[in-house]
Amino acid sequence: MSMTIMPGNYFMSHLILTLFEIPSVFVGLTVTHYFGRRFLAFSSLFLCGICCIVAPFCVDHMWKLIAVLAVLKLAVSCTLYLVFLLPSEILPTPVRTSGAGLTVVSGMLGMTFAPYLLQTFLEGEELGRGRPLTSWIHKWNVHKYPAAPPHHTKEEVQDLMNGKA
Repeated sequence: MSMTIMPGNYFMSHLILTLFEIPSVFVGLTVTHYFGRRFLAFSSLFLCGICCIVAPFCVDHMWKLIAVLAVLKLAVSCTLYLVFLLPSEILPTPVRTSGAGLTVVSGMLGMTFAPYLLQTFLEGEELGRGRPLTSWIHKWNVHKYPAAPPHHTKEEVQDLMNGKA
């Protein structure tokens, strides 16, 4: 759901996806009121999974991709509504406020460090290429395991990203 990988105009894509956060609050409130929190949690996470499965098949069509990502953004925002609601039910009364604060802080830490994880499958494939799986590489034996040369040039990566391959 990163804006930097979306096709087309960055600002238009951001506007469209941001507009779906406004009704997500009302959808979350309404579904929670009439069907309950468990139903909202299940249905929104299920819809997120469906959208994540469908999104790679819509990469060639910009508006289909934006529509799928907009529904995904709506479902994720509905799920985020539950983040502040569920800890008050799950945790016992003596530790409710501390536990709710701890869950929010741990979630924010996760959001802070998530961009530093491997972002693409290409980076995941290149990580450790040419090195044995079972040996530890330290500063004293790094010369035994030279890094393999990358098998993709920048032009090949751009062609893969643009669908020309």
